[in-house]
Amino acid sequence: MFTRVCVLGLLLAAPGPLSAAAPAVVVERVPDSGWQPKVKTDAGGMAHLAYLRGEAGKAEVVYRHRSATTTNWSDAVTVNSEPGSAIAVGSVRGVQLALGREGRVHFVWNGSGTAPLPTVGSPLLYASLAKGNALPSKQRNLSGDTKFLDGGAAIAADPDGHVYVVWHAAPAGAEGEVNRRVFVARSDDDGSRFAPPVPVSAAGDGVCGCCGLQAAVAGDGSLLVLYRRAATGGADRDMMLLRSGDHGDTWSRETVGAWHFNQCPMSTAEISVTPDGTWLGWENQGRIQIAPWNPVKGVGVIRDFVGSGHKHPALAPGDGGNLVVAWTAGTGWQRGGTLEWSVSGDAGAGLVESVPGVPVWGTVAAYRSAGVTHILY
Repeated sequence: MFTRVCVLGLLLAAPGPLSAAAPAVVVERVPDSGWQPKVKTDAGGMAHLAYLRGEAGKAEVVYRHRSATTTNWSDAVTVNSEPGSAIAVGSVRGVQLALGREGRVHFVWNGSGTAPLPTVGSPLLYASLAKGNALPSKQRNLSGDTKFLDGGAAIAADPDGHVYVVWHAAPAGAEGEVNRRVFVARSDDDGSRFAPPVPVSAAGDGVCGCCGLQAAVAGDGSLLVLYRRAATGGADRDMMLLRSGDHGDTWSRETVGAWHFNQCPMSTAEISVTPDGTWLGWENQGRIQIAPWNPVKGVGVIRDFVGSGHKHPALAPGDGGNLVVAWTAGTGWQRGGTLEWSVSGDAGAGLVESVPGVPVWGTVAAYRSAGVTHILY
């Protein structure tokens, strides 16, 4: 069932007055009572959806698509070739997807304990689905010699056939949060082959062990990675942005938002590449924060959504260059909650709407198609 509401808009340019436009927002549950949706739209407005279903500890990865002119999702395609090889527990380890060259859809997810692949800790699993194919490729473990995979991985792709699988783990011979690093495995042939993983975050900077990260290719071709570090003995949980302008060969680093907090918040992050620019979203002290990014100025002014218990942001365009921001409220370990969304970035001003019923281990996703913003939970 759809719920259709109208909300005020947030200008995607520099902070300023709210737009008079009121974008329509359609809210819907994930098919199959699934969890942790992720959606990407292609140039034709087709929405590509991936999510988990089944048992939380041994879940299935599911893919569907929907055109801009229909309300029904396509038949479900099971992505994982080994049954029960995904994990939904913790809300930070679910499937991620990216759209690549010639309509190929790329998937990555944290493997469950049932995944029959040799690794130290959980495997990092990848598969892809060519446009028009009924069956995905066989899942592969890309974790290499990294170990102690915990927080969720990410994936990005570009129109030239590059695919980037990104995760954080401990290098061989190391352990502990302060020794964790962000790794990237790159393919230059649409995912057919991947080079061995290379660390791209600074040694000694650490990575928050059970937090997810996010990756995307921005409009200028930059590869962006948004992650939470665990520096100063694990007491600094700042959000960090890595950027590469040469397909992952070299990297720069920028602090996005500071948070002195000596434990893992089990958070996720979001990068939304819209026609009007790139936006970052993350959690800080139980609130959602967003900021614009561009290749010249870097991270722009942070906008803070006042509240508490907010997690798992999702960002999507609205009408007239507006941005819709969604998140979960009140979710936690083995606890569901509420979907909330807003289009205001001025210290919590503006209308916030909410819908109860986010399931245990649930997150939200948002996308724009055919003049309507959709939120799934």
